[in-house]
Amino acid sequence: MNQQIIEYLQTNKTQYTKESLVAQLRVAGHGENDINEAVNMVYGDMSVAPVNEQPVKYAGFWIRWVAAFVDGLIVGIASLPLRLLFGIVLSDMPSAINSILQSVIGFGLLWTYYVFMTHKYQATIGKKLVGIEVRAVDGVGKAALGNVVIRETVGKLISAVVLYIGYIMAGFTSKKQALHDMIGSTVVVYKDPQKKTNTAVIAVVVIVVVFVMIAIIGILASIVLVSLNSARGKAQDASFKATVSSTVPMAMICMDENQNILPPSEYAKMCKMGTGEEYIWPMLDETGEWGTLIDGNVADGTFAYTAEFAESGLTATCTQLGCEFSDESVY
Repeated sequence: MNQQIIEYLQTNKTQYTKESLVAQLRVAGHGENDINEAVNMVYGDMSVAPVNEQPVKYAGFWIRWVAAFVDGLIVGIASLPLRLLFGIVLSDMPSAINSILQSVIGFGLLWTYYVFMTHKYQATIGKKLVGIEVRAVDGVGKAALGNVVIRETVGKLISAVVLYIGYIMAGFTSKKQALHDMIGSTVVVYKDPQKKTNTAVIAVVVIVVVFVMIAIIGILASIVLVSLNSARGKAQDASFKATVSSTVPMAMICMDENQNILPPSEYAKMCKMGTGEEYIWPMLDETGEWGTLIDGNVADGTFAYTAEFAESGLTATCTQLGCEFSDESVY
């Protein structure tokens, strides 16, 4: 029994899968009998997979870029409702804290997706689509969970630090490894090296996903714009109501000793005399007037005037007791 192999398996079994370690021992030139005996001693069984005679075909930069693009769209679409929800929930917090929390939540969702899919299935949805998967550095065994976590978190952060050079490295290294592959001791290979990648299918899927994403963004943008427009209109209506209501006490200042509305004077600049028996009030909006004074005598309780906000159609009827408003606003 080869004690060197046993020690090697015992030392590395918590970091790498059994299949990965066996593959490395085979690459190192150890015999099948020695490997089987050592596996039986360390793992308590003889279940060693036969030698994989199929050549390993490493996935290059562009095919991985397509997979990453698809994954980005999927994660973006899936997380958009959650981002909007968290944006509403966290809206009362200071903007800086709000931004930080949303970023943390976004990265958490992203990392959870990549770590779960890569460890569970050896490939994300994008990688499955193009027929590639993540394996241990030997290109045969399944990457251990610890390696996957390092690859997808710390490794990818480092790869992206300087203009994504760590990602671009996948186009130039011997095993097509990006920097995060090297950090996590992994490689990305074609699941079936003999199968030709169907680029037409990939292109169609990407186009469909892009159009779906554009449609979703358009719908959400329309909802937001309608809500903003409604809020703006309601704010203008509220301003109209407040200003018109404040005109009643202002009018009282413009009364003479007989409680009649006065024309402009040194002590009542807000009054404006019209023609005949009508009094025209200050400007209501850019195109209209405050309204028309129907009766300028307060003594008999008949003081009244009307006003209309042309933009929304909201109208007001005011007396010395206050104002009543219509409910016919377009907002």
